[in-house]
Amino acid sequence: MTKINLKIICTCCVLLCQSALLWSKTRNVVTDFGADNTGVNYATTNIQNAINACLTGDTLLIPQGTFLMNDGLNLKSDLTVIIAKNSLVKANTNYVWVRNRSNIFYGNNLTNLTITGGGTIDGGGLVYERGTRTYSRPGRGIELISCSNLKVTNLRVQNIPNFAVDFNKSSNIVIDSLVVRGRGFYNNSGSADGIDIVSSSNVKLTNCNIEVGDDGICIKSDAGYPCHNLRISNCVIATTCNAFKIGTNTVADIYDVIAENIIINKHSNPGTGNPVPTGDCITAIAMQSNDNASVYDITCRNFTINSCYNPIAFLLENRKGGTFKSKLENIVMGNINCLKAVSQPIIFNTNCTIATNKIKNITLNNVSVRNYESVAGVNLKCMNGGYPEVNAYGIANAYGIWARGVDGLKLKSCNFYNVGGSSRKKIVFDDTVTNVDSTEINLRTVVPSVSVKNTSY
Repeated sequence: MTKINLKIICTCCVLLCQSALLWSKTRNVVTDFGADNTGVNYATTNIQNAINACLTGDTLLIPQGTFLMNDGLNLKSDLTVIIAKNSLVKANTNYVWVRNRSNIFYGNNLTNLTITGGGTIDGGGLVYERGTRTYSRPGRGIELISCSNLKVTNLRVQNIPNFAVDFNKSSNIVIDSLVVRGRGFYNNSGSADGIDIVSSSNVKLTNCNIEVGDDGICIKSDAGYPCHNLRISNCVIATTCNAFKIGTNTVADIYDVIAENIIINKHSNPGTGNPVPTGDCITAIAMQSNDNASVYDITCRNFTINSCYNPIAFLLENRKGGTFKSKLENIVMGNINCLKAVSQPIIFNTNCTIATNKIKNITLNNVSVRNYESVAGVNLKCMNGGYPEVNAYGIANAYGIWARGVDGLKLKSCNFYNVGGSSRKKIVFDDTVTNVDSTEINLRTVVPSVSVKNTSY
């Protein structure tokens, strides 16, 4: 056999192997497993069979069409799930939520998982009553627990009654180009959080557009599992609760978080009965430590807040009882422009039994707030270990900053405007606030003209 013929044979063998690999990665089309794409018959079992048939490195394709679910789907490692554009995976709320309370897409202890494709995951619009708790909360749109090497990109997740997308105790996560949609609170019933990152690490979240009833992007921690190394950028958030939030659960440390280039809007359809009567978000940027853990080394920069009830809140308390160990410190807010705060100033609040526990080492650099409230306001109530929201302690008697329990506050190039014409002071610090450098606060009172920023990327 000549060298040329041997080379041709070897080349052919390589091409055949590559062809087999490509076939393997595209062979699991759910309709080939009998999944109905008309939305008439349940497709859950067929899609699950297709997932179960996937080998390491395979791709599962959910093609164009409507796929009706009567239960959740259990994913596996080393899998790429493509929910194709114009594909709708939709829960039947009589089964997935009310009876099974399952997650539409669920993974536990998985590695190397991608979910992408441009399609839509729909929770069916079920509303559950937050106040009554007649049954446990329904499931999520996507929930991934104790997983690593994850990519969730280019999807629309909508009408989910609980968290739309939830990462818990997971690591090495890429989240990009998600559109999350949910209704407002509507008398304390409606959609819940948009994207939750709980006790996870090495997370990159970019280019997401979120409009929900509860917290938009929410960072939390469970006992024994810290949350750290998070990079969040280029997102648009609208909500009737908190837009960008650390808390409420802060049971383990949360640190090394950078959030930048964020636009915060009012929900396009907030409905009635929201926590804030105007339908604005309660707090645009909420920094909390509530459960005797440390929240530190946080940076928020380049935020445009088009409308909110309260632009920024730093809340430190002890909900666990015993020794007060919660810490909230080393936080920088830079280039934050709030075009409309309908009521509250920037707020620092904590328990009245402060002792040595204070909010420490906070820098506000180039922060601007236009406050539209007209009432005189009051000294805020102390935090008491209850659920921490700034609308629970009264309207502050300051239009720029109101602070309790702070040690180390640096204010650089800050501008606060009393647009509502109230009798409130620009800044109110109680006697527990120490080590303040406010030499660079701008003393101008004339409100500059507002240039409305783009509301989407």
